[in-house]
Amino acid sequence: MEILSPVGAEQQLIAAVRGGANAVYLGLKNFNARRNAQNFDTDSLKSVVLYCHQRDVKVYVTLNTLIKDREITDVVNEITAIAKAGADALIVQDLGVYHIAKKIAPALALHASTQMSIHNDEGAKAVEALGFTRLVPARELSVSEIKSIRSKTDLELEVFVHGALCMSVSGQCYLSSVLGQRSANRGMCAQPCRLDFRVNNRTHALSLKDLSIIDRLRELEKIGVDSAKIEGRMKRPEYVYASTKACKQSLESKEYDKDLLKAVFSRSGFTDGYITSKRTPDMFGYRTKDDVTVATVSVLKSIANEYRNEAALVAITAKISILKSKPMALTLCDGNNTVTVYGQNPDIAINKEITEDIVKRAIEKCGGTQYFVTDAEISLDKGIFVQLSTLNTLRKQAIEALDNKRGVINAYEINDFKMPKLDTFQVKSGQKIYASFEYEEQIIDSVDKIIFDFEKLYKNGELCKKYKEKLVAQLPALMFDTENAENILIELKKRGIEQAYVPNIYAFGMLKKLGFKILGGYSLNIINSLALEEYKELGMTECEVSFENTLESFNGLQKSVPCGAVVYGKMPLMTFRNCPNKTEKGCNGCTAKAVIKDRFSNDITLLCKDKKYVRLLNPQPIYMGDKKDQLSSADFLTLHFTDEPFERCLKIVNKIKTAQPLNSPFTRGLYYKEII
Repeated sequence: MEILSPVGAEQQLIAAVRGGANAVYLGLKNFNARRNAQNFDTDSLKSVVLYCHQRDVKVYVTLNTLIKDREITDVVNEITAIAKAGADALIVQDLGVYHIAKKIAPALALHASTQMSIHNDEGAKAVEALGFTRLVPARELSVSEIKSIRSKTDLELEVFVHGALCMSVSGQCYLSSVLGQRSANRGMCAQPCRLDFRVNNRTHALSLKDLSIIDRLRELEKIGVDSAKIEGRMKRPEYVYASTKACKQSLESKEYDKDLLKAVFSRSGFTDGYITSKRTPDMFGYRTKDDVTVATVSVLKSIANEYRNEAALVAITAKISILKSKPMALTLCDGNNTVTVYGQNPDIAINKEITEDIVKRAIEKCGGTQYFVTDAEISLDKGIFVQLSTLNTLRKQAIEALDNKRGVINAYEINDFKMPKLDTFQVKSGQKIYASFEYEEQIIDSVDKIIFDFEKLYKNGELCKKYKEKLVAQLPALMFDTENAENILIELKKRGIEQAYVPNIYAFGMLKKLGFKILGGYSLNIINSLALEEYKELGMTECEVSFENTLESFNGLQKSVPCGAVVYGKMPLMTFRNCPNKTEKGCNGCTAKAVIKDRFSNDITLLCKDKKYVRLLNPQPIYMGDKKDQLSSADFLTLHFTDEPFERCLKIVNKIKTAQPLNSPFTRGLYYKEII
């Protein structure tokens, strides 16, 4: 199984390679999920790839953020540079980036980032059909759930095995964006979840311990995981080396130093709660003073000393010929590449001849390089003398020649990129109103479309009869088991429901097969025109774009399908699988609407979704009802009702219809605040 290590800068790169990484992942300056790391520029990327390839290490470049339309030219230039540098793969979140990459370098492998929130077999099949070669699934999965994905796809699977755990499913966190315009989907997360949120007298209730399942690598390898991924592009090089070395030792069935890993970095220790399906309160932890002080200077220095020198990573064979009246010849071979260098004719021995043992030691002396000799074949005439310095020079020349041969850049075919002419959907007169409801008691039939949970519709046939003309079956943001979903959808189709609300790419395949119209939800994170076009190709017929769009970016989209904007709703700041309100006794006594407090003692609602996942709701709803004229290109306006009583829902609908201001606390969201 591949060991994949994080690289934020040159020192981390050296630490990863010398620690035993088979591959590294890194970002360039602009479009990666760790933009606060030092990262690399396009000029240095080629040398990084050469350095790694000479040591049998692959390089995956992260371009896993959402992009804006005005950034497309910069993304084109960056992908072109990545392809020219010979990187082994590109890690992608945004289908707009996917679109560009496929046009520029069709042969460059694409890996589906964990930011795509793919968490089930249907999601895996969706990205496989798009041509991705590898999937990084959500970190919240258990062994059995990973096995299920493995059984349904030929994609390579890359699983996080060590490092920080986000509270929210990656790609579904808007906390940093809403609080400070620093979007996690744009690589600028400020980590406000690590602050002291409280629930049930527990502190830091949105902060999880770091993940560590290094002792389970052989188990993951056995079920078909291809790559063990270490989180930490913002971490120090000693962390990268120690965690990489620990993974290597684990795969070799050797003991590794868990206490050392804790000393380098942890948050109250480590957790394996997701992989073992033990999602309990002891998964939570934060960085304490003790965690900081245990990483002493002496500990870090000791680790740094271990990788001070080049590691012997590449096995080679050597063959040297030292014969009378002939130039010396040294051949090195790494199994795939062979080089031969020639030297001067050897001297005739006067006092002392050189021996095979001396020659062998000289050509096997590869210290300071990445090579080690496993077999040396020596042809040596009697009565010959050669200076040791001559042999050393010959060895260095051969190693340099082998370096050059191994460092050949992958020759990708690179095409020019032209922005496609998109079929622009023409806005029709009059904006329709769509509304999603959490409970049956909230439903208001005066809206144009009623978005309601598909399982609740399945269980209540009367709702289908009453509202079927307007009903849109809402699929859940997270569906860890898709086994019964298709049967439910088939029944809903029979009851006359023709459209489904889709919050994640996993649902597109089954819905298209069953003939549903697809209304894409805000959590698809669409903020550019190319992503909109790609989802249209997947079968999307309407789209509610991301609420991370500004008014300007929303109105500037080239719309290939009708597009809607969120004008009301307590939008989810986070979506997570391990509920902070859960106690040692589990969910007993919970009303499914618990409250968490921030550091200013403000109440924030935790909305449980049938014990499958939980959403942290923004206390203040977005409200744009009195500004809807500024969303001039919106074909429809969406309202998301969560914990509001019927009277409140009715009041909001009427206010939006008449463009009235809201008299209670609200936010304009990010419509006037551009995310970075």
